[in-house]
Amino acid sequence: MIKFRKITKATLCALLALCVAAPFSYAYKEAKKINGFGNGDITVQAPVKNSNYDTIINDANKALEEAKKNAADKKKEYDSLSIEYDNMVAYIKELDDKQSELAGEMAKVDEQISLVSETKAETELKLEEARKKKDEQYKVMCARIKYVYENGETSYLDILLHSGDITKILNRFEYVSEITKYDEKLLSDYMQTVKQISEYNDELEAELKTLGETQAAYEEYYELSKQLIASKNAALEECARKKNVALDVYMNYMKEIENNEMTIEQAKKARAEEIEREKKAAEEAARKEAERLKKIEEEKKKLEQQKKQQPQQSSSQQSSQSGSAGVKLSDNTSIYSLIWPAASHRISSPFGRRNAPTAGASTFHKGVDIAAAYGTPIYAAAAGKVVSATYNNSCGNFVIIDHGGYRTVYMHASRLNTTVGTYVKQGQVIAYVGSTGISTGPHLHFAITINGEYVNPLNYVK
Repeated sequence: MIKFRKITKATLCALLALCVAAPFSYAYKEAKKINGFGNGDITVQAPVKNSNYDTIINDANKALEEAKKNAADKKKEYDSLSIEYDNMVAYIKELDDKQSELAGEMAKVDEQISLVSETKAETELKLEEARKKKDEQYKVMCARIKYVYENGETSYLDILLHSGDITKILNRFEYVSEITKYDEKLLSDYMQTVKQISEYNDELEAELKTLGETQAAYEEYYELSKQLIASKNAALEECARKKNVALDVYMNYMKEIENNEMTIEQAKKARAEEIEREKKAAEEAARKEAERLKKIEEEKKKLEQQKKQQPQQSSSQQSSQSGSAGVKLSDNTSIYSLIWPAASHRISSPFGRRNAPTAGASTFHKGVDIAAAYGTPIYAAAAGKVVSATYNNSCGNFVIIDHGGYRTVYMHASRLNTTVGTYVKQGQVIAYVGSTGISTGPHLHFAITINGEYVNPLNYVK
């Protein structure tokens, strides 16, 4: 009769997955199972056969090398885009500075135009006044000349008749002559003034024209610089978009690297455990076989002593092991005796379906996020052994405590206050709240797994 070894449901599921999935695809899925692929949640995979561990490790190693190559290429692209982005920012800053300087120069020209325009207005008033005085003097002089011309002889006769002596006659002629000279000088001065003011006005007009041309050139350059800055800003936005895309792809490759490394580590560990289990099973089988042979030998001796009795067949007994489906706790208490792991009771993201709060986060939340101030102490929800206290890109600084049958998980800490292998008491400070890994702000991601499956912590914590 052939005896079949009992296969558990978890083992059967794992073997089925290996049969239907492609090697690389399976390695990738195993990475997601082990580390949640960027969401900070950790799941322990079900055991598979020894012969399959090598396949998992080989496939994960190939995927790891490919991811490292892709990550290096994408890092170069990101670095190149970062340099281009920084150069564009510097150039736009230079354009902005020049535009500000140009605006200052335009303001100065505007001020100059205002001053010159004001001076020109005053000069035109003076010119108008001087022209009026010149015209009036010209009219007076013309009237006087006309009068002398028309009444010249009579006036000279009057001078002779009314002058007592030759001295008075000469004095009066000299007086008439002086008046004529004065009129001519006054007219000449007015004409000179008009000429000077007119020339000054022409200079002001020329200066205004030059200033206007300068202002027009400044305005044209200012508009061109605005257009150039707008164009560069658009190019800068496009460069920033490409840079962010490159960074996202790079981070995904880094997560893939991390997941494959964890897959390899878990597979090696599981393979070693499986080998150890098989070794112990072989030793146990050898021990039982030795006991069976010993019993047969004893039976032979009894048969020899009891020759008259009928021979009896000896048979070996089979033993089977059965496991309890219940949850055994290391502190001999119910799981409902877990305490709340932080002073804050504000839940910013509950267990279950959700919209990913940031790139790389999961849409199914495998724990609860407890919002708390940076540096708030994190307490062990129950007594147990610390099986993980380290850092990765997704979870940040995190701690996992095994309580026998179930585990509690604490992620995104600013710093840790315990180490692997340490036995902690319930309520002991194991870490401090932070925002490490993929996180949108200071909080504690608290999770519970029972037999490797995530459950809602709110159903178990008092």
